[in-house]
Amino acid sequence: MPAWCQQGVFATIDRPVPARPRVACPPRSPQGTYFTTVDIQPLGYDDGREFCLALPEMAGVVAIPSQVFYTNKHAGKHLVRFAFCKQDSMLDEAVDRLAVLRAS
Repeated sequence: MPAWCQQGVFATIDRPVPARPRVACPPRSPQGTYFTTVDIQPLGYDDGREFCLALPEMAGVVAIPSQVFYTNKHAGKHLVRFAFCKQDSMLDEAVDRLAVLRAS
């Protein structure tokens, strides 16, 4: 792998998902993508679109509702995606912000 690939976005893939012990809805470890998927049901939500619309005000973070990628919208309705192709400091801040969300 070229040296420039070992920094930034490409290095982030191998970074442990730091939110796992600190956030009420632990993320799934990604395999070959720059997004991690989270089941929002432990937070009392079952509609990813509604959750994603409310999330910026609740925590100052944005997510993508996974249901938009499903043919069967119901199958992905409780899942959201977070991009992690960011600097480590930004990811750490996002985890801190998301920690305010509590399981219902």
